[in-house]
Amino acid sequence: MNLDQVQRLARKNPRHPDFADECRRQSRLVAQADMADTDMPRFLDAALADLDDR
Repeated sequence: MNLDQVQRLARKNPRHPDFADECRRQSRLVAQADMADTDMPRFLDAALADLDDR
C-alpha cells in the first residue's frame, strides 16, 4: 500500500492506525495556510462590521 492509499484510507476510517497522524498532517497544512493568508483577518473584520450595521 503506497502513501496515497494509506492517506485516503486514514481519512475515511477513524479506527485506522494512521488516522490521527493524517489529521495532524492536515491540521498543520491548514494552520500554515491560515498564517500565510494576511487578507483573512481584514475580510473577517469587514464581515463583522457589515453584520453590526444591520
